[in-house]
Amino acid sequence: MQRKRDRRHHNRFATRLSVATIRQDLGPGGSSRCRLQLQDFSLGGLRAESPVRLKVNERLRLHLGPDGVQAPVELTGRVRHCHRLDDRFQVGIQFCQTGPELGTSPWRQLPRLFSVAYRGPADEQPFETLRRL
Repeated sequence: MQRKRDRRHHNRFATRLSVATIRQDLGPGGSSRCRLQLQDFSLGGLRAESPVRLKVNERLRLHLGPDGVQAPVELTGRVRHCHRLDDRFQVGIQFCQTGPELGTSPWRQLPRLFSVAYRGPADEQPFETLRRL
């Protein structure tokens, strides 16, 4: 049996972090926030579990709360796939700049993502920080 060729360009780094997410493409009246459980990430994107189905190509703003040492990490990306996994959904998100401002580039935040992932889960809930934005 021939193995499927892995199309990834970057190695994955396993971690378990809670991520607050703002769904940027939902219309009025839609629930714009959900919490993802980050499973792993690479320089190109991340894999997470979601309690709700996300749409392919949907734009997201991801927020990892402060860890008491560093400021929050904010990333942006697009949903590349979303598959049911028991009572949750496994989501692949590709990092990309979803807004015109240069400060929204997710690649500027990647060094901090590595640092937060290395330290482990934050003490503060991500949504508490989002409410202050």
